[in-house]
Amino acid sequence: MRDPRVTALAQILVRHSTKIGEGDVCTIEGESAAEPLLQAVYEEVLKAGGNPIVNMALEGQSAAYFEHASDGQLEWVSPVAEWAVENADVRIAVMATQNTRALSQVPPERQATRQAATQRLMKRAMERSAEGTYRWALTLFPTHAYASEAGMALAAYEDFYYGACLANDMDPVRAWARQSEETKRLATHPLEEAHRLVEELREGETETTPLIALSGLALWLGVLVVIVIALVFLIAHLAS
Repeated sequence: MRDPRVTALAQILVRHSTKIGEGDVCTIEGESAAEPLLQAVYEEVLKAGGNPIVNMALEGQSAAYFEHASDGQLEWVSPVAEWAVENADVRIAVMATQNTRALSQVPPERQATRQAATQRLMKRAMERSAEGTYRWALTLFPTHAYASEAGMALAAYEDFYYGACLANDMDPVRAWARQSEETKRLATHPLEEAHRLVEELREGETETTPLIALSGLALWLGVLVVIVIALVFLIAHLAS
């Protein structure tokens, strides 16, 4: 039986993050370990009236590719990927590696060759995103590898991750809408907001507890960090 938090995360990705509507073409990409989430996203896209296209990578596929691909193959770009970046309305990608060191032995120059070959895909995706004709979301599916990197047991890591994604909420999509409004408020005048929160902490204002003030201060800083991390992982996915 599927973890209800997986379904909740899929709803967040489809109904909040990318707002898929009738007729939208959505590519769903991820590694095989993420199958429960990929299946849930697939179902939610259909419920939203979209047209899903699933592209699931095999475990160990990237490592095998860099081990065996010739220079010509590293420079080859799939016409399917080219079609998707020009024609899809939405891209939802899910990271779910079971070995975070899988590419540690790949020579940097081979990875650089591949990144150079797919650079135009990244550029086009960012152009369409800026134009408002291409929406994308990137997330991860908890695995033992990620839990190990965090120094946690898988169950504890799942609790942490799904909690951070608001997937425990009874109405996760509405919870994200509320959080987005708060983020927009903080982002409107971030320096002024940070100064206000610091002053409240310094003066011991009773209407805002130190914990709440610190949480608000961390939120607008965290927004910037999340954006940067998402862009880095999107580049890595397009290059793979």
